[in-house]
Parts: sequence; C-alpha cells; structure tokens
Amino acid sequence: AAPTSRGPRALIFFDWDDSLFPTSWFERQLADAAQAPAAAGATAKANARAGAAGAASDPAHALAEHAAVLKELLRQAASLGQVSVVTLAERPWVLDSARQHLPEVADAVAELDVRYARDFAAPSELAAL
Repeated sequence: AAPTSRGPRALIFFDWDDSLFPTSWFERQLADAAQAPAAAGATAKANARAGAAGAASDPAHALAEHAAVLKELLRQAASLGQVSVVTLAERPWVLDSARQHLPEVADAVAELDVRYARDFAAPSELAAL
C-alpha cells in the first residue's frame, strides 16, 4: 500500500561514497587525467577504434547522466519517506562533492539529512581508520 500522510512512512538511508556518488570512478578519472598526455592520446585512439568515443568515454557527460538518475532517485525516495545519507567521510564532504561534481543535484542533497559516522565514533575507533 502506498504511504499516506497519516500512515507510516519509510526511513531510507543511502551511503554516499560509491553508492550515490561515484567516488572510486571519480578518483580513477583524476588519476587517468594526471597521466602523460601520450597515454591519454593512445587511450582516445583505442576508444575511437573500439567505437567507444563520444558520450560513453566523456567523464563530464557520464557525470551529467549520473546526476539526472540520482536526482530522480532522491525525488522518488523522498516521496516514500525521510531520506538520510551516511558517510565515513569528514564534514562537509557530501555537500561539497555534490556542489563541485554534481551541481544538478546539489540543492536536493542540501535538503537531505546527512549523517557523518565520524561524529558518532569514539576517538579510539577513528584511530583505526
């Protein structure tokens, strides 16, 4: 049954890094960009030969597509109940990363309840990280 304003609503938790935000993919993109220009040229030629040139190999396009899907996911989740994001990162990583790399969803992310696990961990637990 669909939730009503009087009935129970869901509490939905999403993890940020490598769930909502493609952290590892983004780090690989940065590492690839830092490589020698010759390597980048060779990769582009290989992609073109494989027919992968264009949108699929364009990180900006990939992020824009991801942002559109993420925006819809957050909209649908919010229609079902309260949406929270959890992360092991340090403040203010979630909103900063959204603003910098997924500006299309930054406003939606700013409205979320973001829980930074480090705020709830004992110092001895953090030392192990």
